[in-house]
This record gives sequence, structure tokens and C-alpha cells, in this order.
Amino acid sequence: MDCLSDDLLGRMKLYPQDFGTLTSILSDATELPLSLLLEGGYSPSLGESVQAIFEALDGKRNGMPEESPRRETVARVEAIKTNITD
Repeated sequence: MDCLSDDLLGRMKLYPQDFGTLTSILSDATELPLSLLLEGGYSPSLGESVQAIFEALDGKRNGMPEESPRRETVARVEAIKTNITD
């Protein structure tokens, strides 16, 4: 998870709760099961990120954005759902 804010290699801006939010969005976008893969990472907050993912899979929805998704995002999700179910 090199994209965590405290990962010295990636130096990106995601926080552990962001992974929970992203997992919630994916989980809510389809009724199909999710397949997740943990591919390393050197961040001190890696454990918190994994915990946020499991909490989201268990139904916790803290930290969801309040604003509506952009039209482009909705269109892409719909296209993915169509491709998955066809």
C-alpha cells in the first residue's frame, strides 16, 4: 500500500480510513462478491488500512463522502456493472 501518506516510498496522500471508504464504494456498487489482494507496503499505518477494509466489508460506512459522485464516476460504474453482468 505504497499510496498511504506515511509510506516513505510512495509519498501519496491516502489515509487508512480512505481504504475503508473505497472498499465501501466498491461493495455498494455491485451485489457481486469482491476479491481483494494485499500486495505489500511499508507504511506504519498498513494494519489500520487493512482493518478499515475489513470493517467496510462488515458493513461499517464511516467516512463516506457527503457529496454526490461526479457524473463521469457514475457512468463508469454503470459501464463496469454492465460488462460484469453480460
